[in-house]
Amino acid sequence: MSSFFSDPSSWVLVAFIIFVIIALVIKAPSMIAKLLDGEIDKIKSELDNARKLKEEANSLLADYERKVQSADEEAKAIIDQAKEIAKNHEEESKLKAEEPEEYKDNVWLYKQPVEGHDYIMAVDVAKGRGQDYSTFNIIDTTTQPFEQVCVFRDNNIAPMLFPDVIYRYAKAYNDAYVIVESNDQGAVVCNGLYYDLEYENMFVESAVKANAIGATMTRRVKRIGCSTIKDLIEQKKLNINDAQTIIEMTTFVSKGNSFMAMAPNHDDLMMNLVLFAWFTTTDIFQSITDIDMKNLLYKEQLKAIQDDMIPFGFIENAVDDRPKYEKDKEGNLWFEDNTYNTGRF
Repeated sequence: MSSFFSDPSSWVLVAFIIFVIIALVIKAPSMIAKLLDGEIDKIKSELDNARKLKEEANSLLADYERKVQSADEEAKAIIDQAKEIAKNHEEESKLKAEEPEEYKDNVWLYKQPVEGHDYIMAVDVAKGRGQDYSTFNIIDTTTQPFEQVCVFRDNNIAPMLFPDVIYRYAKAYNDAYVIVESNDQGAVVCNGLYYDLEYENMFVESAVKANAIGATMTRRVKRIGCSTIKDLIEQKKLNINDAQTIIEMTTFVSKGNSFMAMAPNHDDLMMNLVLFAWFTTTDIFQSITDIDMKNLLYKEQLKAIQDDMIPFGFIENAVDDRPKYEKDKEGNLWFEDNTYNTGRF
């Protein structure tokens, strides 16, 4: 023990221990308080953040619920409006809006995909700035008549995002054959769908022409499409289920040498139906469906004309049983049949 105290390093150790004890006695409470204050502040901050996140979540939920309610109300209003229009134009259009099986994310689904059925999707692309609508129509070409089974309509979706929606629904409908109007923003969608997403079951305008994916809406294409969609509807070759499409049909009018929607209405759904109708007159459509629609519509029109014609000079059983007569010098008509032999005509 004496050796311990006789060693100078031992006193250094003792002094250090005493210093530490004094430091702890003096500083420990404040240090502990400081640590506790820090933890308390941290907990308060986390609680505040959690409260803010909860408020934001509630706000987003409320906003989403409002949008869903607004979308449901808009969809119901569209259907009611179409029913009223169809009722007022029943004799003219014979169109009837159906209730969709599903409505979600601007998609109206009227018939689920059926295994073994062939589908064609016609696409019209807008700029996505809250004005015109980007749309698609999916048509079941296996049924007779053809039937509109699914519709997309959104005026906010950007052209860069539209290919993903098209791809998802085209795949769902048995790898539907897709025709995209390639004018303007349509080229962006065509390239995104064909090259980026590698969806190859698409209409290609030319095998040698650059940027030939999709169909260009020329005056000729529009003229043929407008004429053909009219025939398809009137001859009951295409059933339209969607309310908004029916509304657009009633406001799609002739203007000059073309057709367009009456202001302030839209014709975006109508235009991809025009594109589909034009496509039905092509050889590609005939090779896909084995239906010569152009010839079929011509025969139907010819039959309708023949049915409406009045048979002039018709003589039953090739026997002319009309009463015989002769004219005298004074111009009077005299009949040989006793029923009419009372004299002048």
